[in-house]
Amino acid sequence: METELTLWMEDLTIRAGSDAKTICHQTKATQQTLRISYRVLCYCAKLGDIISGDSGSKILAASLLTYPILRTLYLHLHSAVTGSYVSGTYSVVFVNCPNEQIARDIARAVLDKKLATSVNILPRVSSLYFWNGEIEEATEILLLIKTKTSRVYTLSSYIRLVHPFEIPEVFSLLMDQGDVHYLKWLEEGMGEY
Repeated sequence: METELTLWMEDLTIRAGSDAKTICHQTKATQQTLRISYRVLCYCAKLGDIISGDSGSKILAASLLTYPILRTLYLHLHSAVTGSYVSGTYSVVFVNCPNEQIARDIARAVLDKKLATSVNILPRVSSLYFWNGEIEEATEILLLIKTKTSRVYTLSSYIRLVHPFEIPEVFSLLMDQGDVHYLKWLEEGMGEY
């Protein structure tokens, strides 16, 4: 299996160019991802044998089972080779707060706990919403919190603990694209978390 993986990596580097070989050999994480993906491919091919007897169905079953893994592998490998951003790695979390002091306290706590790299505080957002069957109107402070997508659940849980609202408004949107230098700064700010 390791020999097949080495041949697969060599074929990949020939297609991507000589720079890719250097990057692949320098990046242990990429090699680990390739090994895991290769093993999953072998497993899915064997699973395809179990699911059906004819070769057309085997190929279809293996394709359907491996597509998400192969897409993720491609995006991470492409990112390693080109230095580009993998869409969805980071998210912007929106949180409304009742006043500026609470917004600042939450923002500092989130940064202190390394749950985010950056927080913007946007003053005086007018909000209209239903509460207990009535339309309410309030002036709130909006936090825009930039964090890793993998940290959104932990961040949301923490905000629910410290937020004064019974049901705080917490939701996130994936970052699709952005300035390469800014995204690299986000990565460095989050560190190993």
